Amino acid sequence: MPTNIPGRLTLILVVLLASLWAIFPGAFKGVFKHDLKPGIDMVGGTSLLYEIKAPPGGHTTDLADQVMEALKKRVDPLGQLNLIWRPQGNTRLEIQMPLSKTAGISRQARDSYAAAQRELEATNVRLAQVLDAIENSPDADTRRERLKILAQGNTRREEIFGAMVSTWDQIEAARVARDAARQAELENQYDRLKRQLDETNLTVGELETVLQLRQPLRDQRLAELKTRFASQNATQKCQAIDAFVTAFDTYSRVRTTLDDAADLKRLLRGSGVLQYHILLTESELNTLPEAQAMIERLRERGPRVEAGDTMRWFEVARPQELGKTHRLFSPKGSDKKYVLAW
Repeated sequence: MPTNIPGRLTLILVVLLASLWAIFPGAFKGVFKHDLKPGIDMVGGTSLLYEIKAPPGGHTTDLADQVMEALKKRVDPLGQLNLIWRPQGNTRLEIQMPLSKTAGISRQARDSYAAAQRELEATNVRLAQVLDAIENSPDADTRRERLKILAQGNTRREEIFGAMVSTWDQIEAARVARDAARQAELENQYDRLKRQLDETNLTVGELETVLQLRQPLRDQRLAELKTRFASQNATQKCQAIDAFVTAFDTYSRVRTTLDDAADLKRLLRGSGVLQYHILLTESELNTLPEAQAMIERLRERGPRVEAGDTMRWFEVARPQELGKTHRLFSPKGSDKKYVLAW
């Protein structure tokens, strides 16, 4: 009986190489790190078993599968958490969470990141506090002291405060003199100063947008931010930026891991919030000056919200779906997609 030994050996070798490539996808580049995710029988972990209460009179066929798909979309839409989902019958669902190599580290990184966010926000100034100090202080000395605290040593902020105080006093004088034209002019100037004050702030969202850019644009934008606040003598702000960058990079490496069953239960209990937003039409995007300004601002500075905005940028989770019917935009150097809505 004739045999094709070379052909069989070749087939075996091809199958073996294909299997090794599937396990070690970076082997051809010299990286022998597998992508296998061990289960709780190998590394330990947690198994949660949920009983699903069917609606009265409802049909229970595939109820566990339907609940599983809904929870997957909420908890782990990208499949990064190494969770094992096992429907058991129609009304029971088991969720296994193998122990992560970084167990305990992600919680610490998350706490440090949250602290860095609070530290950054603490260096910002709230417009309501500034207006209260300027317009409602009982005397000039109290007003000066309150504004000094709010300035936090930021020289640019101090300049704006001085201009706002002077403008407000002139507004009051024009109101007493019943000079409506002068009062309206000064109030417009006062509003411009309020907008300038916002430039002395740096929100968490704005800094996160910069840190999510591709290199070398990320380093360039980060350097521009530091230069901007260094020129304002905003020492606390610069220190907060450095701490935020360190915490962000550390947390980014472990943000897709879960520490314990409490983390998983928290995600399972989380509920979505339904909001409605009217998207701008293609005609509005092409003809409205405000829309053109928002598009340019997104490309240059990201999706930050500024005082006086009548529309906002919203990140699109599944651009392949919405992109078929609406125009999407991205900041320069970023892969994230946004849509503009009123």
